[in-house]
Amino acid sequence: MRKDQVFKNLLLLILTYMISACNEKPVVVKPSAFIDDNTCAAPCWVGINPGITTFNEAQELIDSSEYITDRGSTEYVVDKDRSQLRWFFPSSYSERYGTAHILNGIVQLIEFEYEHGPTFNDIVEQFGEPEKVSAMVHYADCGYAHISIKYSQIGLVASKYMGCIHLDTGYIRPDPEDRITDIHLFIPGTYDDLVIPGKVVLVIEYGHLTDSLQEWQGFVDVPLYFPYGH
Repeated sequence: MRKDQVFKNLLLLILTYMISACNEKPVVVKPSAFIDDNTCAAPCWVGINPGITTFNEAQELIDSSEYITDRGSTEYVVDKDRSQLRWFFPSSYSERYGTAHILNGIVQLIEFEYEHGPTFNDIVEQFGEPEKVSAMVHYADCGYAHISIKYSQIGLVASKYMGCIHLDTGYIRPDPEDRITDIHLFIPGTYDDLVIPGKVVLVIEYGHLTDSLQEWQGFVDVPLYFPYGH
């Protein structure tokens, strides 16, 4: 009798799992405003060129583009020299919102945050093989990782935040089909300056990306970097 009950409970558990799996909605892959726009070549986007475009010009270009909701763009003042221009994308695009980082009235960096962004493979197909790759662990107790590919000559970094991972091996292998969570567009050759805390525009809270950069060897195992120790 006890065995029969165990079998029934197991069968019920399997059926429950199958029903919930059937009811799960598939992820809707939406087009990327960054990849689809052909106004100008990266790091330029919709006519906004890091290092050249002024704040007023960027705001006008964004507010008149198809890549913004009717809420318009909003300015956030950081200090007397720095500010940010932020906008939300329509739900028809995979980007959730964008941020233009401004220094002394000039755009220095454009940032996109994604819900279900392009894959690493999409980026490689569009821009070729990257020069560098980074696999950085934020918290050693959880193994919360951040993997990035960098195009220094273009002015592009594409990254993916990953959930808790196993740290036993000491490395992680990027998957070509991993969907990126953020993109940074910047003046080619300046990213090292932009990520140093307190200098220029962007402060990376999870450590120095430049400290963890390694030569790109393809979608192979990448050693993990622990900016806060392991």
